[in-house]
Formats: sequence, structure tokens, C-alpha cells
Amino acid sequence: MAVVQKRTIRWTIPLILIAVLLALTITDSARAQVRG
Repeated sequence: MAVVQKRTIRWTIPLILIAVLLALTITDSARAQVRG
């Protein structure tokens, strides 16, 4: 089970980072549209 947990952690960390970057870009684009 420990090995499976390590593998899932390796996958979840980059996925979370990508999700955060996508959320930031979406919010930035939304703010730009509101300003425009």
C-alpha cells in the first residue's frame, strides 16, 4: 500500500500545480475582460 500511496502522491502534486495555474490564468483573463 505504501508504494501505491507514493505513486499517487507523485501524480497528485503536479496535477494540483497544473490546476492552480489554470485557475490563475482563468481568473486573470476574467479580470482583464472585466477591465476591458
